[in-house]
Amino acid sequence: MPLYKGARVLKTKSAGAYSQAQLQVEATPQDIVDFYKNAMTAKGWEPGMAMVQGNKGVLMFKQANRQLVFKVKGQGNTSSIDVTIISQ
Repeated sequence: MPLYKGARVLKTKSAGAYSQAQLQVEATPQDIVDFYKNAMTAKGWEPGMAMVQGNKGVLMFKQANRQLVFKVKGQGNTSSIDVTIISQ
């Protein structure tokens, strides 16, 4: 998975088929959703729901037996991103 330019990884955790990362980025939720929609589609992930409402955004993808979910929450010019990948 590509990192948004300037993204800082705050923490990661993994347990079995479940992995999660928390990132912080100097960008709006819309910028982040647009970036990952293009980047992950180019890497062969099938896009699902993509939504930005106010300072929150959600983006989902599927590839083979894996699901990838981005949850974005913005505050000012900074956004936090929770990325979860689940293998089934």
